[in-house]
Amino acid sequence: MAGFITLGGVFEGSGGALVLLRGTVLGTAVRLPLAYALSGLGLPGVCLAPALGTAVQCLAVGVVLRRAWPGRQGETAGSLVRAA
Repeated sequence: MAGFITLGGVFEGSGGALVLLRGTVLGTAVRLPLAYALSGLGLPGVCLAPALGTAVQCLAVGVVLRRAWPGRQGETAGSLVRAA
């Protein structure tokens, strides 16, 4: 979760809050059905769902950040807003 909060700060600071919103919606869309599916395992299953949902959020937002980041030294990065 700390990774997603950190990535969120990067996107909000650069004007890419829409990217963060999409990542949050994706994580929630994964988290809720997963919690229902894993509820058969009891409390450990329900507790596992937010961890997996947050991992999906971090991966999705991290991929967008990676695409917007410069590939080599010396290149200038474009706006993160255009990466969305």
